Amino acid sequence: PEMDSSVKTNLTEQHQKPKKEKLEQIINIERLKIAINELKPNKATGYDNITNEAIKLASPLIENTIITLMKACLIHSYTPKIWQLNRSKILAKPGKDKYNDPKSFRIITLSSNLLKILEKLILWHLQDDLNI
Repeated sequence: PEMDSSVKTNLTEQHQKPKKEKLEQIINIERLKIAINELKPNKATGYDNITNEAIKLASPLIENTIITLMKACLIHSYTPKIWQLNRSKILAKPGKDKYNDPKSFRIITLSSNLLKILEKLILWHLQDDLNI
């Protein structure tokens, strides 16, 4: 059966690519600087091996490139392949009597620090701009 044209129009409007003004609200130099400043040192890296320290150190030189990259991710609904890869680590839970039981361990997943910055910028937009 055919979809009602008003429903089709509504769905199309909801899934349009973000406009330039909206992108600037989501990803801008001020928010990026805050997100980079909040990065914690000595955190494990994702598959891309880019450390928080490297991002902080290089940020004056690469801020505009990061903004361009992250805006392109939203415009094209694309996440770089390297950001999609994660590292998993198995950690022993402290205080267990025996470590021959799988329940004595937990798995953590390490994601790209650049992806975490993009996620933070989107979260701030949802919380602060859209009040969601």
